[in-house]
Formats: sequence, C-alpha cells, structure tokens
Amino acid sequence: MKKNNLIFVFILSILIFFTYSCDNKNEEIEYSVEVIDIDGEKIFEDNIINKGGSLLDDLKEVTIVDGFETEYGFYLESIANSIVDNNYFIAIYENDKLASTGIDGIIIDDGDSFKFQVECFNTLESGYGTFDDLDILVDKIIYSYAKNELKEYLNNMDDYTQNNFSTADFWSFIGLNLMVLNSYDDKIFNYKNVSSNLKNDLESYDLSKLEGAQFAKYYFASKGLGIDLNNFKEFYQKYINELEDVYLDYSEYEYSFTLGISKYLDVTSTKLENIISSSYRASTEYGIDGLAWQIASLAQFNDLNKNELAPFIAKDYGNAVSQALAILPYVALGENPRKAEYKNDSNKDIIEILIENYYDSNLGIIKYNSTKNSKDNFTPQIYASLMAYKVLRDYGDKVYIFS
Repeated sequence: MKKNNLIFVFILSILIFFTYSCDNKNEEIEYSVEVIDIDGEKIFEDNIINKGGSLLDDLKEVTIVDGFETEYGFYLESIANSIVDNNYFIAIYENDKLASTGIDGIIIDDGDSFKFQVECFNTLESGYGTFDDLDILVDKIIYSYAKNELKEYLNNMDDYTQNNFSTADFWSFIGLNLMVLNSYDDKIFNYKNVSSNLKNDLESYDLSKLEGAQFAKYYFASKGLGIDLNNFKEFYQKYINELEDVYLDYSEYEYSFTLGISKYLDVTSTKLENIISSSYRASTEYGIDGLAWQIASLAQFNDLNKNELAPFIAKDYGNAVSQALAILPYVALGENPRKAEYKNDSNKDIIEILIENYYDSNLGIIKYNSTKNSKDNFTPQIYASLMAYKVLRDYGDKVYIFS
C-alpha cells in the first residue's frame, strides 16, 4: 500500500511540474522598445507582448528587421527602416545599459526596456577611427535633410526643369546622386523614379532658354543620365561665341561655370584658353561661388594644384551657400578641408565655420542667412557640398561633383 502511495505522489509531482513549466512558458511578458536613427529621430516605439519567443522574433512581427547570420550570431543591419551607413552600427541598450550580447542572445524579462540606437563607431574616442563631434553632426544634418527636405522635394516635384531649370532641381539631383552612387542609404528615395522623370524633362527641354550657370547645370545632369548632347553642343558653342563678343570682362565670371563643359566637349575659344592657361584663373571679386565652380571643374583635368586653394581659406563668406561651395575645390583635389594646414588663425576650418554660423540646432537645418529665425528657402547647394565632403572623408578619393 505504501509503495502504491509513493508511486501516486511521484506521478502527481511530475504532473504538477509539467503544468507549472507549461504555464510559465505561456506566461506573457511585456517590455518596451524604441529605435533612434542616425539623425536622432525616434522612428519606432512600442510595448511588446512576448509569449516565449526571442527578442528578434518579436521585432520581426512588429517592424522591418534587416540583417544576416554570421558565425558570431545575427548581425542587425537596420531596424524600422533605420539608416544604413558603413560608419555606423546599431547599439542595443537593455534597461539603459549597453547589452552584453547580440540581439539573438538577449533574455527577455517582464518590464524590460530596449533601445536600439544608430551610433558611429568611427570616432576618435572609440580608438577605431577619426571622426570628431563635428563629423558626426555633419552626418546627422545630411541624413535629416535627406529624409525630410530632399525626399519631400523630389516626391512633390512634377517638372524637374521648372523655372528655367532651377538651382534647386540641379543641386537636389547632385545630392541624390552622391548618396546613391556611393552606397549610402538609397532606400530613402525612389531613385529610379526621380532619374526617369528628370531624364524625360531634360530631353524635352528648350535649350534656347539656357544661359550662364544653367548651361553647366543642364550639361552635368544630362551627362550623368546618358542624354545625347549633340544639340546641346551646338547651342553651347553659340553661347561661348556671344560671350566673347558681348560680355567682355564679365565673361570671366560666366566662363567659370563653363570651363569643365568646354573641356569635355572640346569646345575652344581664345577667351577660354586665356582663362585656362592663366595662373590667376578668376578674380574672387566675381564671387566665391563662380570661382568654386571653376576650380572644381579644372580639377577634373589635373589643371591645377593645391596652391590654388589659397582663395578658399577658412573664413565666413557671408552666407551658407557660398560657405558650402568653398568646400568643392578641396574635395576635387582630394584634400580634406578640415586638415590642420587649411585652418585659420583661430584654428577653425571651412566646415566648422559653416556649422558655427549657420546651423540651427532647434530646426535641425543649416540656414542660408544666420539672422533668420525660421526655415529658409530650399538650399540644396549646402547639402550637396556637405555630401561631397562626406564622400571624400569616408572613402579618401577625389570627388568631382560636376562629372
């Protein structure tokens, strides 16, 4: 009898154990998750009910998770459409402390909080790289602009050559090209749609409307899209001839926007050759913008050297656009404008001056004029120039923004 009692107690104990285990396994655990993107934007926030699966499995149920398996576990590349950039990774914070394991090794407890934050690993502080706080801020500014201003602008633009092929159209496309062609996060944009629409508009554009810098804008956009430029060359040669006869001294400024085109198309003129062969190039009295175009264009043909960066010393050029365009000759020569040799007497560089004088931290944008307290008109020249700097900094190659 006692033996039967012992057997009964043993069986009952096993049943109680399995019942308890199953109940625990099915117990719902609630925890919170938030995702912070490169630019500091919170792009995802949710309270999640876990029923026994992994954190990774739960996240795949509620948002987009991109990554791949490695010999060390699952590498989390992007979450909730967070930006992908080779200089950044997704840091996982568990209850406000950096997680000690990867995402697939985390054990979830009730009430836990998880934060996925895109952070730069290529920093001076980390010992792995060279980026300082200003470099990280540049990236945040670029991506914030790309996700908001540029994406919205491109999506809402019906005619890419409106307003006589406007400055905004041209520089917006340059900024987009620099991002996509250098493997930055192209999922931000519908790149194929933008390229197709722009190409259609350029091919049907009335070339007789072009003048001055618009010739350069049309040419470089068309060249990148593979548009036939035979008709353009005819209009351009006529324009060059008229410059020599009509514009006189002012033509030196006009030519600053056309030197690169002339060399590509093998269009020659006496005036043009005089400017190309001149060590003086163009006077800064015509504006730093035109000079930046000229020097950056000539750099593509190895027609200048570091000495000709002298006009672009670190100083405030009076507005954010001119300040940003002064970056272009540096990157066209493969020179980082933040190098010590290019800083001014106050140990500041061109980009530091740009950020210091024109960046509005409350609005998260670089303003054309530092005296305004609201969003300015669209200023894509600034961001295209910063993108060119970013490409040079990240890859170490010359960046020909007009190519």
